[in-house]
Amino acid sequence: MSLRRKTSRLSRVFGALVLTAAPLAALEACNDPPTLHLTTLPDATTSSEAAAPDGRVDGADDTSPPPLDAACQVITEILDAGIDVDPPCHYTLPCGIPPENAFVIRGCGLYRAQADLQGDSSLGCEILPADGCENDAYAPPANGSFSFQCTDCLGGGGRRPNGLARPRSARAPSAVAAYLAALAHDEAASVHAFARMREELVAHGAPRALVAGAARSVIDEIRHARSMAHQARRRGATVAAPRVRRQRARSLESFARENAIEGCVRETYGALLMCWQAQHAAEPELRALFAAVAADEARHAALSWEVAQWAGQRLDARARGRVVAARRRALASLAATVRARPTGAFDAVVGQPGRLAASALLEGLATSLGLG
Repeated sequence: MSLRRKTSRLSRVFGALVLTAAPLAALEACNDPPTLHLTTLPDATTSSEAAAPDGRVDGADDTSPPPLDAACQVITEILDAGIDVDPPCHYTLPCGIPPENAFVIRGCGLYRAQADLQGDSSLGCEILPADGCENDAYAPPANGSFSFQCTDCLGGGGRRPNGLARPRSARAPSAVAAYLAALAHDEAASVHAFARMREELVAHGAPRALVAGAARSVIDEIRHARSMAHQARRRGATVAAPRVRRQRARSLESFARENAIEGCVRETYGALLMCWQAQHAAEPELRALFAAVAADEARHAALSWEVAQWAGQRLDARARGRVVAARRRALASLAATVRARPTGAFDAVVGQPGRLAASALLEGLATSLGLG
């Protein structure tokens, strides 16, 4: 299927899902949802690299991840930070750090391990004193569990480049301004992600259409970052520039895993979410901005699936199975975050869906695209 046809198909799927979930938004408007929830993730690896990616390829070996002990599943606590702020998340791994974990500890900070690259990148997560941080060093608790807190809940929408560092703090006079500043940062980070995608597609001998699609996406993301930054600054916010550590070349499987996580799951859901916001944001200027971005993001999501199919055809069955398992873990992590996110008072301004609508959007997307 060509990139244009796949983009058109995704756009139709997005439109149908937005229409189907719309009644749930009205239902939620009549309720006052709680701001503190507990949920579990189906895997004890919680970083984006842990949620390894892959694309769905017809006829591919769809190996399922091994079953996990329910007692060892990750516990995610969404902390109450006030109705106007996206809350931090506190994670507990009851059985400790898994042997094949996706992060390393530096002092009391968590970083994403990059075995085939130089250096590690911050996850924006810290071990707190109550969880074993003493004098900037980790002291494991006697019960063998492992807990940490992240500024942003792991999982979400948008393509993050490998090596992305935690953003510097920025000033914002309102939650809406802070939200738009965060979007501007993420869109600017996506510029790096697609630039690297283009380089790696060339290095692995990908078809010209995929390379051209990645190059076009770079231009799109530059435009998106400028537009979001403009909206944030006119509301009084400062916008932090993304800091991305330069990475070395990596294997096709590693590249495919990241594409499955960041593209087939996070970015595809992010594109759907932007379609929703284009219809539900309170301000006409924001609706127009989100609509323009959504059209491009649908094409970026389609590119991710085309890349996944191309890469899957070049990987052996075991490698494809690992990529599929990673994609499933990424979807489960995203679903847990979507279900637990509390409603913010600024959601109506930017058109964010509530938990019912957001969960329906993600569930419909997973069914339509065979993400599960």
